[in-house]
Amino acid sequence: MLEGEIVVRGDEHRVERPFPQLTIAVAPPRVADRSRMIVEKLAELGVDGLVWLMTDRGEGRPPRRDRYDAWARAALEQSKGAWLLDVRVGAGPEGPWPDEARVVVCDPGGESALDSLAGDQPILGLVGPEGGFAPTELPTDARLVSLGDRVLRVETAAIALGAIVRAQRRP
Repeated sequence: MLEGEIVVRGDEHRVERPFPQLTIAVAPPRVADRSRMIVEKLAELGVDGLVWLMTDRGEGRPPRRDRYDAWARAALEQSKGAWLLDVRVGAGPEGPWPDEARVVVCDPGGESALDSLAGDQPILGLVGPEGGFAPTELPTDARLVSLGDRVLRVETAAIALGAIVRAQRRP
């Protein structure tokens, strides 16, 4: 709230980071507006990290750093969140990823996301390009997780995964 030339933010308090920690690695979509949607919605949901994946079948390119940083900051402010989405450009879906993370791949043929994403272990969710991952790209320890019986667009799958995990999070 503005009072004259002073910004009054209200009382501040310590906010613990919710768990489980969630990082979503996404093959960038071809259209820049769809990349923006991914950043904004994952930031609003309180997802911890977003990694832009470079895949064999991916046709999109990650947005420029200044753009995705601005989108993440604006979404954090709008949602009144406490933790800024950490956005990075990564390697391929095969990693390397942290050993302690439970690696899941969004796939309509996988097990139910509601059953397999419960728990406190950090989660790394992989969302492939529109053509899917090449067979050699997936980590050997990855579990296939279904977000429903439909094939979703990249941005829809990333947002759905974030919403499912976020709904189960505890402070």
